[in-house]
Amino acid sequence: MIFLDINMPILDGWQFLHQLKPLLVNLPKQLRIIMVSSSVDDYDIKKAKEFEWVSGYVVKPINKEMFQQLLTNTTGI
Repeated sequence: MIFLDINMPILDGWQFLHQLKPLLVNLPKQLRIIMVSSSVDDYDIKKAKEFEWVSGYVVKPINKEMFQQLLTNTTGI
């Protein structure tokens, strides 16, 4: 499981997802990626849905209960 922030220095979350795509075929297990952002913009949420391996979109901050829920459940976007 990867918690991936959209806004990161050097390589943003979207760039990371595009670079990850060709590597997914070599992974032994299915990867769960949760997008994490302070953005509530519909554009960002819709863009996250374009990546089939992104299993959730969460608006920061993440509290302890939310974090535990994300670890145990599959969260939809």
